[in-house]
Amino acid sequence: MDLLITVASLVVAIFAILPRERRLDLRLRFGSFDVVVGGIAVVLIVYLDLYSLFSAHGLVLKLPRWTLGSTPTQAIHLALLLMLATLGVRSQFARLSRRKMPQFQQLADELLWAESYLELLLLFQAHLERFFRIYRGDFWTQRLRRRSNPGFTLEDLLQATKRAPSSGLHRWLMHAVVPRLLPLLPDHDQQTSIAVETAHNVLLSKGFVAALARSRPYLGIDIIQNLMAIGDGFFREEFFELYIGSLLAHRSGVLYNELANSRNQRSSHRYEIAERARLLKFLFGDANVAHKLEVYRPFGEFVLSELDRLVREPEHDEYNRSYTGEKSRELQSPLFAAVHFFDIMVSEAIFQGITWHMWLYYVTYIVKRIVRNYKPADDPLIDLEVEFPIWYSYLLYSIFSALRNWILPVREIIGHQDNVRLVSTQADHENSNIPKSAILALADCTHSVLVSEALGENLQRTLMDLVLGIYFELRGSPQGDVYAEALKNAIHAGGFSLGSRAWGGTYRDRLRAAIHRQDRVRYHEYMQELNAALP
Repeated sequence: MDLLITVASLVVAIFAILPRERRLDLRLRFGSFDVVVGGIAVVLIVYLDLYSLFSAHGLVLKLPRWTLGSTPTQAIHLALLLMLATLGVRSQFARLSRRKMPQFQQLADELLWAESYLELLLLFQAHLERFFRIYRGDFWTQRLRRRSNPGFTLEDLLQATKRAPSSGLHRWLMHAVVPRLLPLLPDHDQQTSIAVETAHNVLLSKGFVAALARSRPYLGIDIIQNLMAIGDGFFREEFFELYIGSLLAHRSGVLYNELANSRNQRSSHRYEIAERARLLKFLFGDANVAHKLEVYRPFGEFVLSELDRLVREPEHDEYNRSYTGEKSRELQSPLFAAVHFFDIMVSEAIFQGITWHMWLYYVTYIVKRIVRNYKPADDPLIDLEVEFPIWYSYLLYSIFSALRNWILPVREIIGHQDNVRLVSTQADHENSNIPKSAILALADCTHSVLVSEALGENLQRTLMDLVLGIYFELRGSPQGDVYAEALKNAIHAGGFSLGSRAWGGTYRDRLRAAIHRQDRVRYHEYMQELNAALP
């Protein structure tokens, strides 16, 4: 008995010093089976310990065979060892059961209300696969019941059971017996409803998602994959928006680290993504994932929201301060990070043949807001005569460079790829053609830059040299001529559709001046084409 008391005390002491999240996890893993195992072991140990007393009163049973050759004390040790081993294995491998869903919900709610986000994260991480299986109702009884309807067929049943009939009897049972038994099977709808309610309550909590982005960012990928399997698009979209927003808000987190380590393969206008960059690999290893998740939306909306915040709080607008060229500062900027992310996303979509512009048009709205916010601070370090006087200046250059990366690949991608097949050189939309969409966006951004009085001539000259450089590079390649024509028409239109822009004198004069600044000898023929198209 002393041994049992000692072990029990030791177990209680160990349980007391376990981290809180581990104790919560054990409460979900242990159930009736474990209580029965523990109870049988305790009764057996007490019986063996008092064996001589029971024997004197004739209350003993024939000892089981496994105790032969051992003393009662040795049998006690063996029973105790078996009990601890069984409970130890159960503590590691027992899974969340449907019967435990009410307890799981209660624990999740308590941790959420107490803002114990780390414990809640670990709880979800430990039971994530099983939790979403309960959420989907992915058990054979539920799959069978879902097929118990007037249109029920043998093929549906076989798919649900994932087995093929092995004999005529088996087929008869499937046809005649099983369909009548289906209504008798438990539906477990209540547990599924609890899982759905818990998921919405926890995964749409801003505090929980913020903690997830900081301490367990890759768990978010597992959650997104499960939500994609469920097919609840609205729920997935809400969680994904919170997740991306939290990653962008955490400037020293995994998103910024992965973006900083992505390398530009300059020869192909494409980025090299490291294998260990799990987030970027998940999104762009197959660009269809990014397309399905509409990953451009949370990034674009975050940037627009941030620029709107900065215009309301100009005293906190660090982008209107002197551009220092510090790479570390650029790498930790949410605006530069989002532009870099768009660059990777659109580049991968081009080379992987995605026939959708991936809403690269977000950059046109971003440029308009940057031009609106462009008000150099009263800073003695700002030199308005240099190429990039403030951070906004370099941010604009980064956007124009990204647009260049989305246009020039037409020179190297084979012509039969659907997302580079040009239908018209006019300035009209072709949403399936990414380079054409980038040309239209570039023209819109060019208009915003040239009509601005805030940017200054040096920055406008730099950006226009880049734009016209794209035109000349396209003209110099066999597959680029038609795209050069499309770029010329879009620039002269000043935007998305031919004739949609009011041709003010400012835009016309500054565009003409930019053309005349180019190398007349090298680009004489092309410059004549550009000038001829001007009003």
